[in-house]
This record gives sequence, C-alpha cells and structure tokens, in this order.
Amino acid sequence: MPKISSRKWKEALTAIIDELEKSQFNKMLELLRKIPRSQKTPKFKDKMPQKIIEHYGEEKSISAINRVMSKIPRKDAVIQDQLRPFVLTLKKKKLKEKKAFKGTHACDPVMGGSTAAFVANGTVSKSKSKHLEPEPAADSKKSFQQDKKRTISDVKSSKQILDTEVIVGKVLQKSGLCTFKIDKKEKPYFNLAVADETDVIKVVVYKNDLYSEIEEERSYLFIKLQKNEDVLKVTSSSKVSETSAVKVPAEIEKTARTLLCPESPLCSIAEVKTFAESSKASIRGTITEMKTLERITVMKQRKTKKQDFHLKDDTDSIKVSVWGENTQQCKGLLVGDIVKVTNVKTNYFRGVTSVNSTPFTRIRKVCSASFQTGRIEIKAISKANKTWTHVVAEFNQQLQTFVVASQLLAKAFGVKLDENFKQKLVDKLPLSTVAETQGNKIHKIK
Repeated sequence: MPKISSRKWKEALTAIIDELEKSQFNKMLELLRKIPRSQKTPKFKDKMPQKIIEHYGEEKSISAINRVMSKIPRKDAVIQDQLRPFVLTLKKKKLKEKKAFKGTHACDPVMGGSTAAFVANGTVSKSKSKHLEPEPAADSKKSFQQDKKRTISDVKSSKQILDTEVIVGKVLQKSGLCTFKIDKKEKPYFNLAVADETDVIKVVVYKNDLYSEIEEERSYLFIKLQKNEDVLKVTSSSKVSETSAVKVPAEIEKTARTLLCPESPLCSIAEVKTFAESSKASIRGTITEMKTLERITVMKQRKTKKQDFHLKDDTDSIKVSVWGENTQQCKGLLVGDIVKVTNVKTNYFRGVTSVNSTPFTRIRKVCSASFQTGRIEIKAISKANKTWTHVVAEFNQQLQTFVVASQLLAKAFGVKLDENFKQKLVDKLPLSTVAETQGNKIHKIK
C-alpha cells in the first residue's frame, strides 16, 4: 500500500503556499472553509500548512489543496510538480482500497466526487476542476451516453444539434486565444480540433475561462452546443466535462492535427534568422532570459499584453515576443526550461531578428529547469515589493538575475516587510546564504 510521508507533505504544502501571490493566498483561504475565519489572517501564514492539515486531516488536505489549486487557478509546473506526487500516491491508495472492498461505492477524496481525468507525466489520474463539469455517475453513464451521444460524423451530416445531445471527442489541436469585436468591445475565444472514431470537427469556445482547463491530447464530453454549418460552438450555456480517453483512428488524427493550422516546420534558430520577414516556423530551445510581463500601447492608444523571453539552441539564440492573450501560455515558465514554440513568424527591427507569436502559436514545456542548491551572494536589488523581489546575485560563479518571494527573503535576513523593505535590503548588501534555485527563481533559503 503506498504511504504518504507526513513530513514531506508538510514541506511540499509550505513550498506551494510560498509560491502563491497575495491575491491567490487570500483566494485559497476563502475556499478552505473548514479553517475558522479568525485564523485566516496574514500573521498565520507561516503556520497555515499545519493548520490546513489539522483541520482537514492528511489525506483530505491533499484533496483540498488539489481542488483549490485548480480553482485559483495554479496549474503551472511550479505548483503541480510539488503537488502531483501526493495526489498520485493518494489515488493509488484509494484504488487499492476499492479493489479490497468490492461492491462498495466509496467516494474518492482525490476526485472530490468527480470523475474528471487529467494526464500527468503519462499517468492517468483524477481531478476536480472549477469550470469543467463532473461526469455522470458510473451507473448512469452507459445509458446516458447510449441515449444522447452523437458521433461527429452524425453531427456534421445533420442540420442542427439538440440541447440534449452529447458529443464526446479528443482535442488534438488548440489555438491561442483570439478576440472578436461586438458592440465595440473585444471578446476572447479559441478554437479546438475535436475528433472521435468517425470524423473531426472544429469547435469554437467562447468561454475563455475554459482556456486553461481544456488541453490537447485529452478527451471531453460536450453538452448544449450550437451548430453553424460544420462548426460547433461552446457558449455560456454549454457544459464541458473531461472523460476517459477516446480512440481516434490514425488517418482522422492526422487530419485533426492540421485542421486549425498546419504546424510550421521545426527549424534551428540559426535557420530562422535567415528567413524573410513574416516567415512562419517552429523552434525549440532553452529559456535563457525571461522578461517581466508588460502592457504595450499599440494602434490608437489600445493597450495589449506582451511577454518576451530569449531562447537558445545549439546554433544560436533569439528573442520570442508573445502578444495578447497568448501570454497566458507563459505562466510558470522559468529560465532553464526547455520549450517548443510552434507557429511563430519572423520580425526584423533595426537589424535584429526576433519572432512574434500568432493566433496559432503554442508553447509546450518539454523539460522543466532543474533544481540546484549552492551558495548565493546577493549583490544588488533591481526591484522589490511586498510580494516579489528581483535580485542580482552570484551563483555557481555566474552573475544572474533571480526572483524570490519577498516574505522568504525578509524572514531569512531579518528584514521587516514594509514600505522601506527594499532600502533595508540594500543597506545589508552583500547578502550571502545557501539557496535552492530552479532556473531564475529562488525557492528556498537555508
């Protein structure tokens, strides 16, 4: 029977809470309703891991935090790498208990009563989501799908789809977030290529809060869709639930992967720099620098988000500029992460080549930056507030820029976290300590 280490879970929970921004921490407290309101104050933050375990118990606290991180949402690798091992261990334990007690219908605490599935490192596990609706119970699922399920081939050949009819399919392609204008206001949407055993169809999703929930290579059950010719629409009245894997024939899968936009060929960075202006390509490399998210004024004073990072491979390096709602794909990325960036286009400015995102750009993390422990000497403070501090430090005999939670820094060096926090740190420079880092982020100070 898999065992959960109480000590390791408390350490992981502490690390997860340290990663949360102030607004995210407050939202977590709102969702953890078993903890008395009187104890939900900033002065209890350091004791919060122990309080969560005391009020929920060890196993249920894992389930509760898994649910809360989905609702905040914090599904990035920084959080999920800490949480996932405990969720999977708890899942395995419950599966063994179910096998030992056949005929019972105990509710899996990891799933919180939901049968929504997600894939983590190739392992199928279960999770409850804020936006994705729970799947029908096992006893009713068969009759539910037999009575109401429509194949994609059937849907494409019919003129309309009823509110009671269900489409089940696998997402094989997903666009970036796009916008359209209605009543002079910009509204977000994104596209999916969804396939089953019979055909593939384009699905337009007008609920942008589902963008982080719906992922490629996973299967979903769609209810209350609208149909316009050969396109299905997910609107505010639609429901989307994650379900068990749908098998898609190889030929249909091949068509689905190019339905929205054929993936540009993967090229070396050196090759991309020889391309003409606005040429499309895909690149892969290691992030060497990550800029702060900006808001840029473009076209008639309209502001849009912009996220820059630098990518390096064996041949060269290049700046990648991600625009608009696509910047959501950059959340959780760190210096040292290996990523594949598809469907970008070249840009030339003052003799320098860079690449810009397009509506079909996808950023996929191939490998996370490794954790390192060593002595670090902080030599300068570039920016600081009560949440995050940006420092210039020497680590492994190299001068680098790091970001660290201000509370962690304040506690380690005995500095009060107030309006004079930055100046107090500067007065103490240089600061030397042993730290655990991942890419350009300091996770622990020992």
